Amino acid sequence: MSSANTQIQQLEQRLESQRREEVARSERERIERAQQELSTKLKSGMLTIQQLIPYLRGKSKNEVIELLGRPDSVAEEGERFYYHALGGQGKIYSPITGKKEPLYVNFHRGLVSIVFMLGDVKYDLR
Repeated sequence: MSSANTQIQQLEQRLESQRREEVARSERERIERAQQELSTKLKSGMLTIQQLIPYLRGKSKNEVIELLGRPDSVAEEGERFYYHALGGQGKIYSPITGKKEPLYVNFHRGLVSIVFMLGDVKYDLR
């Protein structure tokens, strides 16, 4: 009887391990699709700040650089990144001004805290 219980436990553990691997693979695929979508939108030049915010929320400086590339300039001891030609194609589209505008990303304690564009509201992501 204990041999059967042991086999059942081992089978349950394998199934749980496979389930975790499947969840992790699905999450990696979801992230990859989201990054591809973001890249496509950046290249189109029609990405709005509102569309970009979910990708920046909770990100570190390195994660922002990985996502958006190196900033055009950095200020305030590395606590603010300026993106004047984001994605190599231009800037972020502002529905308020109807133009493409530079993006500013502020950090607090190493994470994105505020994202804004000139002529637009500041988005506090803390």
